[in-house]
Amino acid sequence: MSSGAFATCCKQSRAIRQCCFYLDNQFSAGPNSAFGQRTGRGLNENLAREILELHTLGVNGGYSQADVTSLARIITGWTFIGRLGQFGEPGRFFFNANTHEPGLQTLLGRPYDQEDVAKGRAALANIAQHPATAEHIAFKFARHFLADDPPSALVDKLANTFRMTGGDLKALALALIDSPEAWHPERTKMRSPSEFLYAAGRIVGRMPDDPGPFLGALNILGMPLWGPPGPNGYPDTVAAWANPEGMKVRLEISVRIADRWRDALNPLDLLDQIAGPVASPETRQAIARAESKQQGLALLLMSPEVQRR
Repeated sequence: MSSGAFATCCKQSRAIRQCCFYLDNQFSAGPNSAFGQRTGRGLNENLAREILELHTLGVNGGYSQADVTSLARIITGWTFIGRLGQFGEPGRFFFNANTHEPGLQTLLGRPYDQEDVAKGRAALANIAQHPATAEHIAFKFARHFLADDPPSALVDKLANTFRMTGGDLKALALALIDSPEAWHPERTKMRSPSEFLYAAGRIVGRMPDDPGPFLGALNILGMPLWGPPGPNGYPDTVAAWANPEGMKVRLEISVRIADRWRDALNPLDLLDQIAGPVASPETRQAIARAESKQQGLALLLMSPEVQRR
């Protein structure tokens, strides 16, 4: 991501508000800030640590605990406007100069002496351009779309694209599409619960008017809406979702969907529509031998053609 793109990102109030709120940056205060000296409140390093570990350099990205502390000092004062709206529209990003740690800070060997919010923007822009960030984002990109353990040559290619384009995700997607590895015949990635439910809705041509059943299904599948277990979000690996209990629940949901639309849809026609010639003979044979349309549709929804992407 270029420095200009990162500066734009910093202005997006919703993202900043969520990070500040869920990682408690609104409670972080520089020890030498006006507020810190008056109250004795100090740093909260949660947001700084996750910026480095999850969103940019990665856990093995070469940063130290001193860098975490420095970044925490740099982004003191980054918060959001509360419900009372004293300083503007509630929920929007707000820089509180009274809690910002003044003075020079050194992060990853580079000094930062800009004033106020400009210091944090400069630091984020430089972190975004760090080689480790390119490697980390490239690996996560390839892991999401291709395989849990993507080929190192592909990751290197994507990382180079990230660096050359200043973090252009469109260019990254095109580089992935143009890579021979992306068209390997074996599909290994498992759809997440939300992806499975979206796919099932598209297959039967019915998206629910009432979100209740959909949200309930997400809950029992272990992926409640906006409720990940930690700041790293939901897992993006096959093992996280392809466990016996998870597959049992997917089967139960598939049976419920098939029961509702059992008379309206022909499962073999649907298989041709969604998979065409790439549908496996085993899947086609299993659906053809189904005792009813309902059973055939349930088998289709549980087939590798639907469960994997």
